Amino acid sequence: PAAQQQELADQALLEQLRARDREVRIHEAAHAAVGGRYAGSASFQYQRGPDGRNYAVGGEVGISTSPVPGDPQATIEKARTIRAAALAPAEPSAQDRRVAAEAAQMEVEARTELQAQTRQEQAAEEKARAEAADEQPVEEVITETQSDADTSAQTAPVFPPPVAQTSQSDSQPEEDSAQQQEKPRPNARERLEQLLLGTGSILQQANRQGLVDPQNPYGKSGYLDVIA
Repeated sequence: PAAQQQELADQALLEQLRARDREVRIHEAAHAAVGGRYAGSASFQYQRGPDGRNYAVGGEVGISTSPVPGDPQATIEKARTIRAAALAPAEPSAQDRRVAAEAAQMEVEARTELQAQTRQEQAAEEKARAEAADEQPVEEVITETQSDADTSAQTAPVFPPPVAQTSQSDSQPEEDSAQQQEKPRPNARERLEQLLLGTGSILQQANRQGLVDPQNPYGKSGYLDVIA
């Protein structure tokens, strides 16, 4: 009976060791799978069973919990990965929960650093824009423009106001016309006299016909009276 009881006890212990071994391996595999490149290889603590084999009764996965230097955004992403890896097993241990809390704190600090870095970058950009605006020679350009305007005002020729002028060619006909209007126009008799007196052939014919008195061409028997 004692041997039989020992055999039953060993059998029960083996079942417990096998169950524990399976549980430990699954637990650490979850840590390693989620931790990715931040997780190391799993290490186990073993217990020899009654059958002479070693069974894992404890284990751990090393994981880097240090922030990424000079890159708060990368640190935030890493902290999230660590926290997820620590809580990956179905039943996280106390140690797992402590690592998850540390990862959450690391994320908070990284967010604070990121906000400060963003404010510094914005301030630097605003300062650079302000310095660039100050370097523009606005006053110099205005001064040059004003001086150019003054110089233009000093050197610009001053023209007298336009005066209405009448060309000689235009005024001469008007003067001739005015003189012609002032000169009395001859009447019909005078024009006829000028015409007849300037035509020798007509007077000669009239003399031959006895129509003009050579002694008195302007008398009653003259040619002009006959024509008139």
